[in-house]
Amino acid sequence: MKHFIIISLFIAFTVVCTAQNTPTPTPTPETIIVCKECQNQDFNNITSALAYASAGDTILVEWEDPYDSVYTEYLDISIAAITLTSDGTGDNLPVIQADVNGGADEIIDVTADGVEISNLKIRNSDLYYDVVNPTFTPADETDMDSEVGIRITADGCKVYNCDVTRCRVGIYLNPDGTDWNIVENCRIGGIDDGSDPYWHVPFPLGAHPGNFFGIVHMAPDREAADTTPTPYTYRPDKIVNCTIQGNRFYGVVVRNGSQAVVTNNLIVWNGTGRDLELDGQYGDGGLLSLFTSDELTTGTGDEVDIQSPKIYSNTIFGNNGYQVCIVSENSAARDISNIPVIMNNNIGWVWAGISSRMCLK
Repeated sequence: MKHFIIISLFIAFTVVCTAQNTPTPTPTPETIIVCKECQNQDFNNITSALAYASAGDTILVEWEDPYDSVYTEYLDISIAAITLTSDGTGDNLPVIQADVNGGADEIIDVTADGVEISNLKIRNSDLYYDVVNPTFTPADETDMDSEVGIRITADGCKVYNCDVTRCRVGIYLNPDGTDWNIVENCRIGGIDDGSDPYWHVPFPLGAHPGNFFGIVHMAPDREAADTTPTPYTYRPDKIVNCTIQGNRFYGVVVRNGSQAVVTNNLIVWNGTGRDLELDGQYGDGGLLSLFTSDELTTGTGDEVDIQSPKIYSNTIFGNNGYQVCIVSENSAARDISNIPVIMNNNIGWVWAGISSRMCLK
């Protein structure tokens, strides 16, 4: 009996030690199928798929037809490294739509790093104005951060091959800046019916595909990093190979000390011909590099004092307003510079009385 007890204890000890040394298996990323009528669906809506998903998973929205491939949902992507995509091609892409006029402030809100969104159409499901008696307010041309198609407040994210239409802001980038986000091969805004390429209130019914602002890049506050063990590294966001057209105010806005790279884009037919009439108004047109008084004076005093986005190899023409506008808005003396690097762009062209204009304020 004594020998039996010793052997039993030895076996128990061996089993416990072996179990403690077994590594936890790494979950295998899943592909989660979303569709409404197909046979192999995991979910019939994207919200449920996101609730089920884990980091690294892919949510694949299958193209069915123009009716079944429309999803009216607000999406909150708060899980890192999620891929949201579709198997659609050409113009046959699933639509994600929501009312950003009276509902949430964005259709897709990305707050986790490493998210990828591709092969989708994102649009506001409601109209901005009463088409019979439209009203316009001064805030329309200065509100650049509400009623957004895709809002990204994270790093290392990518949006490619997406259409974003009918929102106040098509894509809003406000990252931490520790790793670049990329917007690539997207179509932001659009032309209504070919008769008038510029934004206009649709009549008698419908919605113009243009946004108020195509892409807005709000750079992160980059304060001195002397309290951290390693120097702060800022990796600028990139806007590449996009078609940005038919948006009401500006096609692209960079601000708050932006160092974004804007390259190889087609930025055309944006704006409705407004001038820099008063303080707080920025006109409209192709691209706006904006540094405002609030952005210059907020924080601890250690913020970046230079805005220098890299704007090169773009085609910027036919915009009804300024092709490129640089505005540093502050009435007090300050030690800052708003100096975008603009090189190798094709800027300007006269079309239907619209001349090439630049502005510096």
